[in-house]
Amino acid sequence: MNSKLSTNRRDFLTIATWTIGGLISAVLGIPAIAYIIGPALRRNKTESWTRLGPTSKVELGTPTLFKVKVERQTGWIVDSEEISVYVLTDNGSDYIAMSNICTHLGCRA
Repeated sequence: MNSKLSTNRRDFLTIATWTIGGLISAVLGIPAIAYIIGPALRRNKTESWTRLGPTSKVELGTPTLFKVKVERQTGWIVDSEEISVYVLTDNGSDYIAMSNICTHLGCRA
């Protein structure tokens, strides 16, 4: 008869320890991985345009300052802040809007 089928106490404790360690690693590891790669998989909200003001206020070749109030939601907290946007045009039909807010994390540059 094959004696390999019966497990002794040492083998049982080794298998039990590795099994419990694997379960704990899975319980802690899966949420950690989801936290790290979750933002990359999340669908962005639809982008909305914000009206700054009339284009007649923008002078040719000179950056013009516009201030606008923006609401940002982080979790359940809604913050309202005033941001500055510079608008530049060279020909009166093509406009460039510039801001000092980082597009990656939203911090001031």
